[in-house]
Amino acid sequence: MSVVVMNRYIGGTPNEVVPIVKEWKEIMEKNGAESARLSRFFTGPFVGQWLFVVRYSDWAAYARWQDAQSALAEDTKFKELLERTRNIHQVTERIITVEIDI
Repeated sequence: MSVVVMNRYIGGTPNEVVPIVKEWKEIMEKNGAESARLSRFFTGPFVGQWLFVVRYSDWAAYARWQDAQSALAEDTKFKELLERTRNIHQVTERIITVEIDI
């Protein structure tokens, strides 16, 4: 059963957001994520907001990412990426789902 984390963000232009998300994707895929995708809402109540969806093969893979964040917390480059991210956009919602094989 895959674990899927959906993060909705507000703020930032494509020129600001896309390069930063590419950096996050690379880090996350090195540390347990199966895939990471970025979308932008074009209809509905969240028009203009961003959706960053990260898929993990299972809870163990998700736990690897959680552990990696703790280890990376002292890394200067990681701290800088986190700060740049916070300056561009903010999380408005985070949802974690578990896919069911049918």
